[in-house]
Amino acid sequence: MRLLPPPKYVPLLATALVLGGLFVAGAFRYENFGTLGNVLGTIRGQAMLGVVAIGATFVILSGGIDLSVGAVVALTGMIVAAALPSGVQVVVPEDNPVRQITRDQLRQVYAGEITNWKQLGGPDRAIVPVTRELASSAHDSFMKHVMAGRPLADRVQYVNDDSEVKARVQGEAGAIGYVDLYYAPRGLGRLMIDGEHGVQVGLNPALAIAMALAAGLAIGAGMGCLIHFFELPAFLVTLAGMFFARGAGFVIHTRSIPIKHPFFLRTVNEDLVIPLGGHLEIPLAVIVLLALLAAALVLAHWTRFGRNVYAIGGSENSARLMGLGVGRTKILIYTLAGLCSAIGGVVWTFELQSGDPLQAGLGMELDAIAAVVIGGTLLSGGVGFVAGTLMGVLILGLIKAIITFENINSWWTKIIMGMLLLAFILLQNFVTKASMRRKKT
Repeated sequence: MRLLPPPKYVPLLATALVLGGLFVAGAFRYENFGTLGNVLGTIRGQAMLGVVAIGATFVILSGGIDLSVGAVVALTGMIVAAALPSGVQVVVPEDNPVRQITRDQLRQVYAGEITNWKQLGGPDRAIVPVTRELASSAHDSFMKHVMAGRPLADRVQYVNDDSEVKARVQGEAGAIGYVDLYYAPRGLGRLMIDGEHGVQVGLNPALAIAMALAAGLAIGAGMGCLIHFFELPAFLVTLAGMFFARGAGFVIHTRSIPIKHPFFLRTVNEDLVIPLGGHLEIPLAVIVLLALLAAALVLAHWTRFGRNVYAIGGSENSARLMGLGVGRTKILIYTLAGLCSAIGGVVWTFELQSGDPLQAGLGMELDAIAAVVIGGTLLSGGVGFVAGTLMGVLILGLIKAIITFENINSWWTKIIMGMLLLAFILLQNFVTKASMRRKKT
């Protein structure tokens, strides 16, 4: 009578035991650790990694590797943030009778060519132009879409943020300033710019998200084609893809781009959440993760594509001799990984309300690989489970939660992850050798 499961299920069983052990230990040791709120918070904190790791699972199942996923998260997040509508609204004191101005006149005001409100049909009063600090998205937008390369006059006054602009304009009778497009300038008058409420450029949020997803698909498909048609090592191709995507993010902007569009604020806080009663709710990131997990489970275990992935990972030569579409499947695998990374980038923009070329997805490629391996997928390919990857992601989340409850240095997370990853690699090695010995006998 066999007591042990088949060898391919041993790593998955070990993953489940580690996950259960960590949760039970944490629940007994720390108050509120096992509450639904903390569990949802842990899943939400790991949702972006989970989305990316699902794509990485298919890559590793096929015997490949993808080092570009974190950089693609950053690039697609920057695409969304940069493409969304942005701009400024121009404000004046409430008692200023001037309510309309052209963009050219506004440019002349800040260039020092128009210096009195009388020139704009207002009272005989000196204009005091106020501008935002240099390192701000509002200033960047104003300089690009209003000044169009022209320098500001020396008489322009600089302030730090929108609230300081408001205070300065309210306290100076002849002042004119600009604030972010989505800032509510209560107690101020707003100028119509060429008949519009401010200077605004950008795309519909749905189109911005579609552009980001298309970019992820294109990068993944491009790497898949290079790997297949030129027979290049996946490690080197995806390493090049990582550098390309990370650099492209910096080409869009060298700094983080904040997202203040009301669609993003409403969606993440109100529209796409599932209330559970009280203050509990299932947030957008968790909904996306669970939906993608369900789709990936079907794709991996109940489709021809999934069977081909396992076959290629088991033996690419055998899969080719069997007449399977190895090349097409490989390209689709990396395309899928690129799409998952792009979805991760979009989730980042909703959760963090920004696009960041540096911090977004930083180190996520290694965390994703660790989650996949800890989840029971063999690095050599051919054996593994999408559900195991989710458990691997949750294990990493529980480790972070325990370290937070212990109030110790967060770098212990990396140390424990490294030890756990090594343990699972050794377990995989043992299982592989045991399986080979069983076949020989």
